[in-house]
Amino acid sequence: MTSGKSFDLEKKLRHLEQSAKNRFGGATDSELSDLEDVVALTAHRVQSTESEVSDLENKLAALSASGKKKISGSQNRKRFPQDFPTKPSNGSGSLRKSNHM
Repeated sequence: MTSGKSFDLEKKLRHLEQSAKNRFGGATDSELSDLEDVVALTAHRVQSTESEVSDLENKLAALSASGKKKISGSQNRKRFPQDFPTKPSNGSGSLRKSNHM
C-alpha cells in the first residue's frame, strides 16, 4: 500500500471516529450497554417470532394437505337425518324434507 493510500485510509478512519463521537459522544457506557441489551432482546424476539411463524406455516400446510386428501376421497357430503325425504302423515305419497332438526 502506498503512503498516499495509507494516509487517506487513516484520514477516513479519523473522520468516522469523530462522527461516531459526535453522534454517540453524549452516551455513557451504561447507556450504550443498555442499548446493546435492548438490541439483543429484540433480535431474540424476532428470531422467536420467525420460528413461531414457520411452525404455524408448517401446521397450515399439513392441515391443508390432509384436508385435500379428505375432500378428494369423499365425493358426497355427509347427510344428516333431516336431509332424508320422509312420507307425510296424510298418506298423499309425495315426498318432502323433514323440518325436524
